[in-house]
Amino acid sequence: MQRLARETRGLVLQEIDLAKAELGQKGRRAGSAIGVLGAAGIVGLLAAGALTASFILALDTFLEAWSAALVVALVYATVAAVLYVQGRKKLDEATRAVDEQNAETVEEGSPLE
Repeated sequence: MQRLARETRGLVLQEIDLAKAELGQKGRRAGSAIGVLGAAGIVGLLAAGALTASFILALDTFLEAWSAALVVALVYATVAAVLYVQGRKKLDEATRAVDEQNAETVEEGSPLE
């Protein structure tokens, strides 16, 4: 019986060590991927800045520079506001659904009772 307990303990410890090694390997891969995604975000932000400048310069042929920049800023602000309203609506719907599900679960009672 003691031998079985020792072997079981050893097997469990080996499985824990294996799980730690696997998680460490996945963590290193994920860290590398996050770095690449961060770099992509920075380059994307630079591209957005260049695109903004090109919009302003294109409008500068018809308007003064300050008014061209204002037009581009107002368009961006409008897009941001629309995206905010849509995101807020989806978030409210999602939290409402979770709240309703939680209320139903409470009404039904805990499965452990």
